[in-house]
Amino acid sequence: MKDDIKLVLSYVKAFFLKKRFIYLTVGFFILIGIFTAIFTPKSYQSSTSFLTQMSSDSGMGSGLKSIASLIGLSVGKKAESKDLPVFLYPKIMNSLEYQREIMQTKINVAGLDSSVTLKDYYTSIQSPDVVTTVKKYTLGLPSLILAKFRPKRETSGVRIDSLEYVSAEEIMLINKLRTDVIFGVDEFDGTITISATMPENIAATQVTENAKNILQKKIIEYRIAKAQERFKFIDSQYNVKRDEFFAAQGALARYSDRNMFNNTRTSLVRKQQLENEYSLAYQVYSELESQRIRESINLNEDTPVFTTIQPAIVPLEPLNGNPVVIVLKFMAIGFIASIFLYVIILMWRFLKNMYKSI
Repeated sequence: MKDDIKLVLSYVKAFFLKKRFIYLTVGFFILIGIFTAIFTPKSYQSSTSFLTQMSSDSGMGSGLKSIASLIGLSVGKKAESKDLPVFLYPKIMNSLEYQREIMQTKINVAGLDSSVTLKDYYTSIQSPDVVTTVKKYTLGLPSLILAKFRPKRETSGVRIDSLEYVSAEEIMLINKLRTDVIFGVDEFDGTITISATMPENIAATQVTENAKNILQKKIIEYRIAKAQERFKFIDSQYNVKRDEFFAAQGALARYSDRNMFNNTRTSLVRKQQLENEYSLAYQVYSELESQRIRESINLNEDTPVFTTIQPAIVPLEPLNGNPVVIVLKFMAIGFIASIFLYVIILMWRFLKNMYKSI
């Protein structure tokens, strides 16, 4: 046991005697840390989180039902469940329509007098940093070479307006957007978190806030789609029958005024016909008015209410952190790397001597 401890301590002592090797390895990583700290652009992250609640949960639905009961309407709870499952939220967030709407977010950029869209910022204003360029032409060089020999993917044939098309540039922008704007959904309590990372703090907050607003609008659209279609149909029928009722009412009134002293059987029969038409038109109009009010209440009840847990705040400190901390981290990584390299060298020598002795 003592011999093993002595052997390990001898290796440790031998390692620390290799000062030049340690200094070179740590110095190399310090240079990488300095390069990273200098040339990595600052990035700011803003995040927000909110909950989705139904109007009935907040007491609004019960209040509307009480008002409906005062005018003689019965608004019962619908049997079918229309809640949008939480696991469907990521599908909305990753949909092409949603990504395109975020691209139209207006952001303020330093040095520009007017705001620009996020799409214009990506395509015309933002330039790749040095670190990204180095990675592109070192680690990403094989993929660039293969891309030169890869045939271009183009849509063949006549463009059909009824179909959805996505350009290669738009795919690149969407991939960039998905790395800058991150969504998270807690399936346990339904909390939705949105984070945006941008080179400027105000732009990061603007993108986060607009991404939240667009998502909430989409959730409302999906949630009330069926109820809204019913309301639109009943509302259109209501407008038609209302005009018919007013027309029947006016016809009866005008005929009664013209034949006030006419008691012939023909006039009485005609008056009875107009009264029947008026009565029928009123019944249909009144029923549709009740259905319209009922569907309006149901539509309001189906509309979700959003509770903001954490608002989007303009960040003060960059996400990258202090440059000194970055250099210190690389220094620590360099020291650990020197240990691993030393162990690998020892193993290589041991295997080499063993091979020679065979």
